[in-house]
Amino acid sequence: MVRFTANPVRALAGTDPGRTRLLNASGVAVAVLISTGCAWLIVNATHADGGYLAVGAFLAMQAGLSVRDATAPARVVTTALLVIPVVGGLAGTTLLAHNRYVEIAAFVMIGGVATWMRRFGPRWSAVGMIAFFSSFFALFLRPTVDDLGPLLLIGVGAVAASLIVKSTILLHAPDRSLRLLMRQFRGAGDAAVRAAEGSVGRPRATLQARLDRLGDVAMAITDWQSRYDTAARTGLTAHELARLVFDARTDLVQACLHLAQVPEPNADRELTALLDAMHRVLDTDLPASERSAASARARRTLEAVDPDVPGRFAVALLARAVESQIALREALESPHPAATAEPDTDVSSDEPTDAEPAVARDAEIAEAPDAGGGTHRFWHEWTPTTRMAVQVMLAATLATVAGEAISASRWYWSVLTAFLVFVGVNTRAAILTRAYRRVIGTVCGVFVGFGFGIAIDGAELPLMLLCAVSVFCMVYLGPLNYAVMAFFVTVLLSSMYGLLGILNRHILELRLEETLTGAVIGVACAFLIFSSSSRPELITRIRAYFASLEEVLTRSGDVLIGHGPTTAVLDAAHRLDTDHRELETFVSSMAVSFAGGQRRTLRRSATALLKNAGVHADRLAQESVILGKEGGTAAFHGDAADAVRRGIDAVVAQSDAACRSLLHRRRDNPAKSEASETFDAVRRVPCRPHTPQYRAMLALSNLSITMANIERLRERD
Repeated sequence: MVRFTANPVRALAGTDPGRTRLLNASGVAVAVLISTGCAWLIVNATHADGGYLAVGAFLAMQAGLSVRDATAPARVVTTALLVIPVVGGLAGTTLLAHNRYVEIAAFVMIGGVATWMRRFGPRWSAVGMIAFFSSFFALFLRPTVDDLGPLLLIGVGAVAASLIVKSTILLHAPDRSLRLLMRQFRGAGDAAVRAAEGSVGRPRATLQARLDRLGDVAMAITDWQSRYDTAARTGLTAHELARLVFDARTDLVQACLHLAQVPEPNADRELTALLDAMHRVLDTDLPASERSAASARARRTLEAVDPDVPGRFAVALLARAVESQIALREALESPHPAATAEPDTDVSSDEPTDAEPAVARDAEIAEAPDAGGGTHRFWHEWTPTTRMAVQVMLAATLATVAGEAISASRWYWSVLTAFLVFVGVNTRAAILTRAYRRVIGTVCGVFVGFGFGIAIDGAELPLMLLCAVSVFCMVYLGPLNYAVMAFFVTVLLSSMYGLLGILNRHILELRLEETLTGAVIGVACAFLIFSSSSRPELITRIRAYFASLEEVLTRSGDVLIGHGPTTAVLDAAHRLDTDHRELETFVSSMAVSFAGGQRRTLRRSATALLKNAGVHADRLAQESVILGKEGGTAAFHGDAADAVRRGIDAVVAQSDAACRSLLHRRRDNPAKSEASETFDAVRRVPCRPHTPQYRAMLALSNLSITMANIERLRERD
């Protein structure tokens, strides 16, 4: 029986911390409406072709999708610059219309240059994309030189509409964004606690999903800190806010995991009272007086509870989670002395920026084949954007020939697909996955779009509404899966064809055939021409994850023996979260390559174990931060410090062995590391049960077990 989530709207909202996608989708939809309205006025005033309405809608949409600079002011500047490629693409292609072969060659060349320009960061990537789509629409509509004036006005109006919307979004207050993120953080925590209550004997999937949601919001808060000056906005230093969020998240995660093991939490009066206090603390509208009462109850519980008594450990963890949630909330809501403001700027964006172009990342990936083994080819020395630019031009040329064989009037759909399957990816497996998803989305979109078109039967208002809804859903849901974006693009095209009065089964069949042809040609070029395996980049990302994990271990070990700052631990923990997220995203982008039975099993097992390793590493980092805050008396000394260091070194060795185990088959692996070294070292550390020292050693032991499990994943290869 298929099980549906109890609240699909809340589940969907859970994928959008800070409502960033919702804001972007709303902005793009509004820009499309403004642009379409301007285009309608221009068409009526100049008596131009009604098909030009599509230019206003699609260029505004592409301007919203293509501009991805890290900060709002940078996005405004990039949007303003799009006037140049819009005018150049529309005018240039129109003026070349008298020479068909030169026109097609120019279109193919623009696709290659647009791909190559990705190496210079998001701004120039957006310029290249808009130049390509401007040329595409000139080919699509075939305007005459006399019609160029109204068409250029519509194109400029589309950029102006997007610029107005992005300038308005610029006014979106960072303080309001942080308040929203904190409300979502508390809401995610409350949902996790409710999922943990009475979950003994039930599947853990629901609880894990709630905990993942909590982690997503925490990552969004870290991203907020990277874009704005924390001290100026909150009165807290960046380290203070990061530590408070880290404590609140990890305390709640540990409390939920242990609460899920309590058979009947409602039978325990003390635990029930704490659960009630936790739910009230996580209530957005909780008065300060009730918060103080909950804090006092948690403090009394921590002072009185004996965690060594069976069943009391969950009580202690829950009381501690209540305190950390209250500490975070009061720190943000209490007045702080004014801090010196710094410019709001992105200092740690994962996306390449204009100040820090993608050349370094391209160079890193280009060197990866040496690390991954395999035959070295001369094009492996090229940056990915250079290699892919050549592939795109060859694919576009072949797609032009094949597309014309299918339809002399709609061949450009094949070229468009051959170009788009290369957008945002670097390797052949990712291109294959992207092409597969585009075809699936297009097939579904053809049936749904045609069904809507027939049902609406040319009514303009419902069709315009369908256009707006399609744009919104494409931007809001598209980032979750490229197939969803392709689906809504096809529905949007169907509604636009309906507005133009040319919607019929034949034109949608051509759309499907041309899309399939372009996808096959794009994938063939990715695999057969200057092919680049996904394995080197996968190796790079796996090694980055384990390097970050080892950094957390090392920095935590330094703090545990009193030789390092807690700030380094938090930085290492955040980097581990980022590298883990990037690894998951990359593996998802090449999902088709893992479709086979054994590969699929390996992917699922490795993903679960790496997530567990992250949980244990977070716990180790948290306990080391707690010990670091308590001063020198809490640090390990003498023989205990030596044992801690040996334990850390042993897990680091295990981590290295686990990394090599994932990257190579069993027969190529060196001898396994010994997990017993970790346990032997931990046993030599004297600490009372359920103290921070004990919990740190427990996290280290659990991390050792996880590394051993990762080592055993490929024993059947």
